[in-house]
Amino acid sequence: MNALLKATGKNTTSKAIDRATKFYIKMAGDNVAVPTGTFVELVAQAERQGSVAAEEIAEALNTDCRGSEYRRASG
Repeated sequence: MNALLKATGKNTTSKAIDRATKFYIKMAGDNVAVPTGTFVELVAQAERQGSVAAEEIAEALNTDCRGSEYRRASG
């Protein structure tokens, strides 16, 4: 459970589970609230374009539940 608390940035189990559930519903899709999830949308985008850039993936995964941004590795 500590890993879930750390990953979600929440300090209680119930809040962490709530955040993780919302993220899963958005990403997985195939439900009433989100018929087509973000993962499916990313695959469809990759098929249309031939590939998906790291910046596009980070943008798609950025949600209210979990922030995401792309930073090019230095070096």
